[in-house]
Amino acid sequence: MEALLRKYREKRPEIVFEWYDEETGAEGWVVINSLRNGAAGGGTRMRQGLTRDEVVALAKVMEIKFSVCGPDIGGAKSGINFNPADPRR
Repeated sequence: MEALLRKYREKRPEIVFEWYDEETGAEGWVVINSLRNGAAGGGTRMRQGLTRDEVVALAKVMEIKFSVCGPDIGGAKSGINFNPADPRR
């Protein structure tokens, strides 16, 4: 079991897009942990202090959710490090 958990933790996402907005200072990521059957799904999280590592972890969790509950697709997640109460959002 420990070997499986280590493999899960060490697996790198298939695709990571990073962006930065100079006007607002917002930064964000789209993380596709895996493409299963050519697709991946997930949602978006926005909060001040969000990190790339957190978005990677959330994409892994989405993959587990889809593996257990379906549909048969990979996991992904996007995240924005920005205050959601800021009127410039």
